[in-house]
Amino acid sequence: METNNLNKSIKKGVVWTGLDFVGKAGLQFVLQLILAKLLVPSDFGVIGMAMVFSVIIQAFVDFGFAAALIQMAEKEISEKTYNTAFWTGFGLNIIVYLLLCLVIGPIAANFYNEPILIKVFPILSLNIIFNSFNIIQLVKLTRNLEFNKLAAVNFTGNLVACIVSVIMAYNGFGLWSIAVNGAVISLTSLPIYFYFNRWFPKAIWSRKEFNKIFGFGVYATGTQLTNSVTSQVDYLLIGKLVDKHHLGLYAFSFQITSIIRSAIVGIISKVMYPIYAKIRDDKAALRNYYGQIVKFNTLVVSSIMILMFLYIEPVLEFAYGTKWDEAISIIKILSISSIIYVLAGSNTSLIRALGYASLEFKIQLFKTVFLYIPSIIVGTYFYGIVGTAWSIVFNGVASVIIAMYFMNKLLGFTYLDLYYSIYKTMIMIMFIIIFYYILPISNIFVNIGISVLVMMASIFILQKRDIQKMIKR
Repeated sequence: METNNLNKSIKKGVVWTGLDFVGKAGLQFVLQLILAKLLVPSDFGVIGMAMVFSVIIQAFVDFGFAAALIQMAEKEISEKTYNTAFWTGFGLNIIVYLLLCLVIGPIAANFYNEPILIKVFPILSLNIIFNSFNIIQLVKLTRNLEFNKLAAVNFTGNLVACIVSVIMAYNGFGLWSIAVNGAVISLTSLPIYFYFNRWFPKAIWSRKEFNKIFGFGVYATGTQLTNSVTSQVDYLLIGKLVDKHHLGLYAFSFQITSIIRSAIVGIISKVMYPIYAKIRDDKAALRNYYGQIVKFNTLVVSSIMILMFLYIEPVLEFAYGTKWDEAISIIKILSISSIIYVLAGSNTSLIRALGYASLEFKIQLFKTVFLYIPSIIVGTYFYGIVGTAWSIVFNGVASVIIAMYFMNKLLGFTYLDLYYSIYKTMIMIMFIIIFYYILPISNIFVNIGISVLVMMASIFILQKRDIQKMIKR
């Protein structure tokens, strides 16, 4: 692919996935705020308990076939490949769903002493069945870089799901208004995917094609599994060592901070994964693109997180009174962690696109076993949810150090390159903090408006040329 065409594909992808972010993350963020008004922390806590087991088991849903299909060369993939992946994934999904409902649900209910979890799992896990029909559709749109269609699917699914959840919460359905969200998103997306692709599975299955995607997929699944364990071990320990009320506080805090970070990093990774795969032999281009992604991710995420850190306390008190006061310190700590985590950029998708799926798995496994789990156990056991939050910060720092080691080894991307990618954003954060502490105005909304103006002025002064270069490329 020529450089100009590649840059056009990236720009188009970033525009549409940016709209995807505004739509999907924005809707989910607003949903969390509305549900926080209508529900109580324990409702979030019970769903958090179920999600611990559900998310981990769902790592096996497509066995990494989606990632394998996306990175394959055109000559390696055919209709037989797609159908083999579809039927294998569908079979696995049925098994996983039954496992969650009949085995994991009762185990979770007994583990937490929450009998209602037996009823929650069948509803919470329905998205597994619906997603089995969507996976090939997503792969084909991603391979063709049709991010506009992916954005339309995601926005529509999330919009319908948010409306359904709010209506249910308003009418007293409690935690069930959260439980149905994922299933409604997947079910709504299904007909839209089929409309865009017009791809229907055929009764074809090939052992040769299965073996071709299995080798890559098994490592991708291992990576997904370790990521799932990593993402849920904090919920697991808080639910067991503390209680569902504090788990609800932590879950709410984690969601409103991670929705933004995960959406931005995830969307950029989704755009860049097929791009990285196409230029994996050009290390100079990879290094350049990676630096640009770190710069963009850091600018956007840090801008939002610093405002959340500074203003979350008065905003929560204005919206909810004292209902969520215990979550304020947790949100502030997790805002710091989001700024740190984003410095690692999209390093995992780059490593995977280079064909090092086994290396990605080993890195994630090492972090999970030797860093993440031990630190969260110590933090939660001795200091409760505040200790859990600080352990997330610690793991963010460790993740950046490990990511930089491998980016230097694989691409020659050094700490100096990282500094040049982020130093202007760090200066902007300093300006915002200084103005925050010297502002004499007591009206919180006026202060937020001034902080936003300071942020925009800082971006214009410090990063105008960088943004113009990115647009022109």
